[in-house]
Amino acid sequence: MTWCIEYSKSGRAKCRNCGQKIENGVVRCGKEEFSPMYGPVTGWNHPECLTWRSLSPQSMIGWRSIRPEDQTAILNLVSGGAGRQSGGPTRWVPLPRPGQPWVPPPLSSAAMAGAGSSSSQESQHDGVMAEPNWATVEEERQDTDVLYGKVNVLVVGCRYYGGLLHEGEYAELVREPRNQYDRNAIRVDNMMAQQVGHIKKEQAAVLAPMIDDASPLKPWIEVEVNEGGTNMFQVSCTASIYGPVEYQEQVLRYVMASGVLRLKGNQSIPGSPGMGSGTGVTGTNSSNLSVVRSVKISSAEASQKSLDKLYDELKTDLSQLDTASVMKALQGKLLSPLFPHQQQGVAWMLSREASLSLPPFWSQVTEAGTTVYYNQVTKSSQSTAPAPVKGGLVCDDMGLGKTLQTLCCAAADQFTQAPGGGGGGGTLFCGPN
Repeated sequence: MTWCIEYSKSGRAKCRNCGQKIENGVVRCGKEEFSPMYGPVTGWNHPECLTWRSLSPQSMIGWRSIRPEDQTAILNLVSGGAGRQSGGPTRWVPLPRPGQPWVPPPLSSAAMAGAGSSSSQESQHDGVMAEPNWATVEEERQDTDVLYGKVNVLVVGCRYYGGLLHEGEYAELVREPRNQYDRNAIRVDNMMAQQVGHIKKEQAAVLAPMIDDASPLKPWIEVEVNEGGTNMFQVSCTASIYGPVEYQEQVLRYVMASGVLRLKGNQSIPGSPGMGSGTGVTGTNSSNLSVVRSVKISSAEASQKSLDKLYDELKTDLSQLDTASVMKALQGKLLSPLFPHQQQGVAWMLSREASLSLPPFWSQVTEAGTTVYYNQVTKSSQSTAPAPVKGGLVCDDMGLGKTLQTLCCAAADQFTQAPGGGGGGGTLFCGPN
């Protein structure tokens, strides 16, 4: 097996470890192998995703073609240094918290450029951030936190647990400081609180101190499963790190100094060089790191098409409604004749009241040989069927007989009849005063 190193030529290849595409122009390392079907092939990896214990970058084919600054970054990575971004602390520095002497953070270039929260800017005096109001800081953060950056993380050990993750699903990180195998262990649960696995050990060692920090100003992490990143052994995810703008440079420098986490997309630490001209790490200042919501839809048009597709699947085939039974149930109770669309409306309302079908956006599927129920919106599944959703909204235009349809629904509904045919049954109508 021969190892080689080069700059990515197309951006189509995926990293063998994290499962994400290697951007065009980024330094990549590959192992040449022989496939019985395809012949000689190369499996590519991000340098940050490799385990360098038995590898030497200088011995890789193509090492001399790598630019000196990128060679230095890779050598730092191999030796356990800063790797892709240099100059950061290798240990987490706890953020301020109530009851301790206030130590203001050094203002980041983003805060100085005005990217911070208005409350933060108002609290700054002579270039120094004043101590926040600890009683309200967590509530204020909901509107002022910014996205520091996104990194790839791996969920491993998935075959040992019963929980599953799906593409686009959000996962919850749960610290396990008393884990007998790793004090930095971070358990990963799906939306049904079922354990899926653990964050890869080397990555957990970086994230755990951030999660354990007792400060109300500590960063928070949102994890989403990557497209095409799931298999029975591991799950590739994107971890988005958020927090107060004043601490973004400190947090990013710590994260990247580890050498095991890689910033995704057009993001960098202010003033730090990137590895490779095409990485998207352009050396821009941190004011380019703004609040970005984790939405996979890339445009309004695509979003509308996605919503239309979901709602199209909810449409009822009106020709299948049993209007004959409805008219039979209304015999002797109805003085005004019903138009065809009104008969369909009454039949639809009755079918909704008696519905035993799955709620909207749910479907029954088979996963690992087991029947489960999958939600298209949350991208999660569960073993028990969700309770049926009864009722609905009649939204006909004005003058098409919504009132008449509602009265007919009450008259034809078997549940409005009192037991034994006596009095006492009825329907409650609620209307505006």
